[in-house]
Amino acid sequence: MCAALAQPGHVQLLDLKQGLIEVREFVRTAAAAAGLSPARVAEVVLAAHEVAMNAITHGRGRGAIRVWADDGELVCEVEDRGPGIPDPDTGLLTPDPEKPRGRGLWIARQLCHAVDIEPADPGARVRLHVKLG
Repeated sequence: MCAALAQPGHVQLLDLKQGLIEVREFVRTAAAAAGLSPARVAEVVLAAHEVAMNAITHGRGRGAIRVWADDGELVCEVEDRGPGIPDPDTGLLTPDPEKPRGRGLWIARQLCHAVDIEPADPGARVRLHVKLG
């Protein structure tokens, strides 16, 4: 399914309506095809799962995940149709251990080289960047 990721810039797409199990498998296949180690694949899958779960929860279940390899990195982009993320620095601070929620973007930031948050129209777009090699 994602073997074409060896070709820089080739984008794979999955609708979030497919569900989180499919999102995890989609990202796992793409990350492995991009040459990441099994441990690194697991970390990328966890980061993408957290961001996709946020998109499904806050984005009214509508959106997509795109994955591609380019310029020495794997990029997972999750876009939703929710109210957006007002602060692009969300997830930079360690979450309050007393609160049961609010860890997804923090987890993604711990596991990825970079995380970009930007508005979409409507919604939000989160890009996870993972170095290859």
